[in-house]
Amino acid sequence: MSEATSRNSWIDSLKGVLIFLVVYGHAIQFTGYDWATDWTNSEFWKDPFFKTVYMFHMPLFMAISGYLSIGSIRRLTFKNVTCRRFKQLMLPLIGWSVLYQVSLTALKGDWSAFPEHLLHELGFGLWFLWAAFLSMVITAALKWGKFDHVFGCIVAILVVLAVPDYEVLANFKYTFPFFVIGYQCAKLGVFSKVKLGLPGWIAIGAASVGCWYLWTERTYIYVSGMALDAGNLTHVLVRYASGLFLGLSFLGVWSVIHRRCLGSMFNSLGRRSLDIYIVQNYAFVALIHFNFPMKNSPWFALTMAPWIALLVCIIAVFAGWVMERIPIFSSLLLGRKGGMQSSNPSGPIAFFAHERGDARVKKRIAALRDRGWQVTGYTFHRVRDKVEAEPDWNNVHLGTTYNRRYIHRLWTLANSILILWRNREQYANSSVLYVVNTDNAVLALVARWLVGVRIPLVLELADIQPVMYSAGWPGKIMRRVEREVLNRSALLVTTSPGFIQHYFLPTQKFAGEIFLLENKVYPSDRLEASHAIGKPISTGKPWVIGCFGAFRCRRSMQLMHALASRLGDRVLFRLRGYASGTITEDFPVLLGNLPNLRFEGPYDYPGDLSEMYGAIDLNWSFDETDPGGNSAWLLPNRIYEGGCFGVPVIAAKSTQTGDWVEERKCGWTFAESLEENLIAFFEQLQIDDWIAMKQHCLTIPRSKFAGETDYDILSAKLKDIAGIRP
Repeated sequence: MSEATSRNSWIDSLKGVLIFLVVYGHAIQFTGYDWATDWTNSEFWKDPFFKTVYMFHMPLFMAISGYLSIGSIRRLTFKNVTCRRFKQLMLPLIGWSVLYQVSLTALKGDWSAFPEHLLHELGFGLWFLWAAFLSMVITAALKWGKFDHVFGCIVAILVVLAVPDYEVLANFKYTFPFFVIGYQCAKLGVFSKVKLGLPGWIAIGAASVGCWYLWTERTYIYVSGMALDAGNLTHVLVRYASGLFLGLSFLGVWSVIHRRCLGSMFNSLGRRSLDIYIVQNYAFVALIHFNFPMKNSPWFALTMAPWIALLVCIIAVFAGWVMERIPIFSSLLLGRKGGMQSSNPSGPIAFFAHERGDARVKKRIAALRDRGWQVTGYTFHRVRDKVEAEPDWNNVHLGTTYNRRYIHRLWTLANSILILWRNREQYANSSVLYVVNTDNAVLALVARWLVGVRIPLVLELADIQPVMYSAGWPGKIMRRVEREVLNRSALLVTTSPGFIQHYFLPTQKFAGEIFLLENKVYPSDRLEASHAIGKPISTGKPWVIGCFGAFRCRRSMQLMHALASRLGDRVLFRLRGYASGTITEDFPVLLGNLPNLRFEGPYDYPGDLSEMYGAIDLNWSFDETDPGGNSAWLLPNRIYEGGCFGVPVIAAKSTQTGDWVEERKCGWTFAESLEENLIAFFEQLQIDDWIAMKQHCLTIPRSKFAGETDYDILSAKLKDIAGIRP
């Protein structure tokens, strides 16, 4: 960790513990004691823990604000400093004050005193915001006039203290000197130059103890104010001495113990200190009405107050986290730019997928990595009966799913959000979200919202499920969800022009950019040379038909079984891959025990392709899972795989696959009735006809079936989306 990073982390943790102490003090004040009619006589002033906290926490907070302000004051003009701090501090003050008083007055129904109550809220509700703003403006003015040296700052402090002690100005007069001290410490490099030895720390500790005993109920700023008369001067001096010595003591202690005392938690609170300060102020308006155990007892501060403070901090962090994602709330109520932060262009691709072992997922990730991208996978594991190696990319395992166990899948999905939250820092550093399927896109968008970083989304949809174009209410809901995801996508990737022509344009009315990434073979340069020969594998006796990949089509399996049964030794079907979807459990039954319908197990992609396609005469490319819908629109992997080895295709007419085959004249297509037409085809197929088709298929360049060029184009698009300049 660099020195600057370490210092920032230390300051964040310091701000975090101080804002926790602010909330802790308010927990004692507002929920630990009953308030007297004259609140200056309430019992919480006597609480020793409340007293200890209030002696230093706001002075030290203001000193940190001054310390951190030096960068802006040095870098920006006076006008820019004022405008920026107004947006950061005064807009939230005005926004919350108006929102609170409008809500409160609307509930009461009496608007006659609204202006008076609003002015009071602006002055006292979130007083630290306007006090910090005014301190910043005065200090920036000193810098602009070149009076920000030590003497000039002392004069400014004396002028502020000389202002009449009007009630609303007391807190500002009290804290402004500490802002200036913090500014001067940063300007002069005090913390790097001055090293206190043990005697110095002992002296500061002794002074702190002395201040603690001198502090009385009258010393509180809220009780005695900042009047510099004879009766109040002692209280003012004790107040300043307490802020200085206890603040230094706390700095010394915290610098030693912060790494051992929930430093990461306080770092998080420190980065949200403004959100916590604002929200806790109004949270205690509600909590003051609760009757907590041990109320009106000093034990309350040790038992209940820490837990109440922690709860309020959690609520405040969550509220701020939600509001910063809504631009108008982020701007008006938190003083930040609306919406999310920009993504990191140099970060890795976050690749979301339903199944880490899916051939398409592995192919996409390999192609992106080959083009220089770092890829972090956020993937699920689906239990299947197939060979699967552990991912060779950096992978965050989101959970394991099983076929047809839908309740378990919902639980896995919910748990995946917690996993993403634990990996939020890694996720937030991503340059692009590449997501396969709509459900994963919803998950990725939720995670993007959680981390608050505007990471561009690229959505790949390669299957359109029947529910997506059904007329019922489930289909309408699913299409609506998908449309919302599409509207948030920088690019839609799909694998077939059929999906574009028949679904994305007419049904979803998608007007964004679409990239056609067909299921071509990758990496094709690792394929062996074609084993093509000038005659059929068994001279056409039998004709050897191959079907390789995922088996999810019941009718296709039934067709192969019927053909194998009726044609006998005229055909041999060789199947490799794995069963999927609704036929998984029925797969052995659909295969039957026919000697010419063989399932030969899973295979390695792309290593086994040459052997597989070199041992068949025809490439079975029928898919009737969803006739008229997804099956009619898709282009399967196997037509490109077989094309690399010149294997003729057999497919259904009037489908995207059939049109693809007819356009390239690389096989035969069949109309209904498929079974009878295929029977007739195999009974009439002549070796010379097959050889002529085979020779034509071999003339088609392998590059037409290889994906390298497509992935080059995709990579360039992703760089453009991520904002990476060549």
